[in-house]
Amino acid sequence: MSKLKFNSKWYNNLVNASNEKEKILDKIQNIIKEEYTSLLDIGIGTGSFFVDRLSKNFKEITIVEKESIDFKLPRNSRVIQSDWEETTLTRQFDVALASHVVYYFENKESSIKKIQKSLTPNGFAIYVVNGKDGNYGELKTEFSKIIGKDYSFTYDELKDILGQFKYTEYSIESHVEFKNSEDLYEKLRLSFDHYVDEYNSHKEEIIEYFNESLKGKNKFIINQKLFAVQNLPWFQLLNHINHDLQIKNLNLEIKENVFSPNPEITHSTSILLDNFPNVKNTTVLDIGCGTGILGIHALKQKASKVVFSDINQEAINNTLINIQKNHNKQNFNLIKSNLFESIDEKFDHILANLPISEDEWEGISTKKIVEEFLIKCKDYLNPNGTVHLTWASLSKIEPIKEILSTLNYQYDLITVNQKETDWHLFKIQTQSNH
Repeated sequence: MSKLKFNSKWYNNLVNASNEKEKILDKIQNIIKEEYTSLLDIGIGTGSFFVDRLSKNFKEITIVEKESIDFKLPRNSRVIQSDWEETTLTRQFDVALASHVVYYFENKESSIKKIQKSLTPNGFAIYVVNGKDGNYGELKTEFSKIIGKDYSFTYDELKDILGQFKYTEYSIESHVEFKNSEDLYEKLRLSFDHYVDEYNSHKEEIIEYFNESLKGKNKFIINQKLFAVQNLPWFQLLNHINHDLQIKNLNLEIKENVFSPNPEITHSTSILLDNFPNVKNTTVLDIGCGTGILGIHALKQKASKVVFSDINQEAINNTLINIQKNHNKQNFNLIKSNLFESIDEKFDHILANLPISEDEWEGISTKKIVEEFLIKCKDYLNPNGTVHLTWASLSKIEPIKEILSTLNYQYDLITVNQKETDWHLFKIQTQSNH
């Protein structure tokens, strides 16, 4: 099945007879906060009405539009001419707007996740679709009966996908003005561009339906549904686009699918950096290295050698990039390893920022991972070596304490509260070191 092509003529016939644009924009401007500075607009349509008004709310606007644009745009806007599903972004945005474009996404869930990935940690996306109530919903239901096919409302599909995010739904009543039933039939063609042949062949029945259901009326009610969508707190730990990050004088590239140490999202990396052991002239294992931030910081603190390990090859590749950006010596090794599986030496310090929340790390038991780590870590420590393990109240701390007690490990615990979450750092000495 070929991808549905947007018909600009049908679009203009509909929106020029509707008050939906003004109504939608009023609501958008009502919910936008002053601190938001950048907007991503996906699918501008056939005019600059939206960006003209929104240019007053944002310092910069990026428009992704696959068709060529032949109208004037605000000075603070730029265009990426591309289909959204094929677009590669190099930055993140405070707000993303997808008004009446979800309908055209070939893979709706993938496209929406891509939009959510494009947001800054405190950003949100706005999706607008037609609701299934009002005259519009009644017409779609009747049309489904006429053609003998089930109709799937984009509204239902969108809500199902958005269940994995945090959203607020708004209902905005709008209408299409029409002169007579045949005029309305032509103005609503865009709403049936998935069913062009059926819409044409059943014209008489549709017009007859209008004559009966809208008798004496000249406004066709379409309730717009606007969703303001934020990512759940930990979604962007792994779900993000490639971007740069600066922490502790380290310039990092954060690649897709690699754990982000961004302090606006997580404090697990920061609490370890803020309570870093004295690693000068010592050997260090950065296990579950991700972007390599902890081990690179150890190299900067004059560790004699650092071994970086991760089960994810993308993380190993990302770590190498960041080492090359921040360090110019060869006193390090990179090892792809499931915990200690491929490790064959001992260290003075082991740094472990392991998975904490099972909501983010699907398909794994974070408790089992940390239990296996704690049982085995003593075999990879030099005498008087230490383990630094991060944790958070996203998962229960009691099982970790029970494991440490069972193993007879000694530890100090540091706890700080950030973003309504308790972040923990265990500074551990194993029994074999006493």
